[in-house]
Amino acid sequence: MRRAFTYVELVVVIAILFIVSAIIMPRLAAMRKGREEREFKNAIRDLSSKARSRAIDSGDVVSLRYDKTTGKLSAVERNADGAELPLKAIAPPTDVTPYQFVSNQDAGQGNASQGNAVPGNGGQGDAWEVPFYADGTSSGGGVEFEAGDRHFSVVVYPADGESRIVEGPMPDLSLNRWPAGTYAKR
Repeated sequence: MRRAFTYVELVVVIAILFIVSAIIMPRLAAMRKGREEREFKNAIRDLSSKARSRAIDSGDVVSLRYDKTTGKLSAVERNADGAELPLKAIAPPTDVTPYQFVSNQDAGQGNASQGNAVPGNGGQGDAWEVPFYADGTSSGGGVEFEAGDRHFSVVVYPADGESRIVEGPMPDLSLNRWPAGTYAKR
């Protein structure tokens, strides 16, 4: 007499496999999104660091720029003749969108564009740029990204030109600038 699986046993095994896959698949998708977000954050950190280093090495102004038409964050070198040389561009993952831009280029004032900077909408978001100068400093600024219900920001501090990834909403960058002739905060 041969021993074989019954139809009921096969259906039970298939149901268990289906339940396990239903539990695992959303977690795999979330892991993939998390990996893409981490890779994007690392690419931003690398891009801004290389832009600052290039500005110091070349003596030219190198800017981080968000191009609304392509939806990419790029580094662009502007030489003494005014010619622009694109260095590198990165695109955010599909579920990460720009939310707010801040640039301190306009007479030392923070220029914020909130909510309307998402690609496809109109607004000031298409003109965002933060320059790095030959001495390693920057005028400062940042961009806040929205990834689902979470936010993270790329912040370039004016004093040292260093950029950092900040989890959560963008910090107040006006606290990093002091009017000329006043005492610096300690």
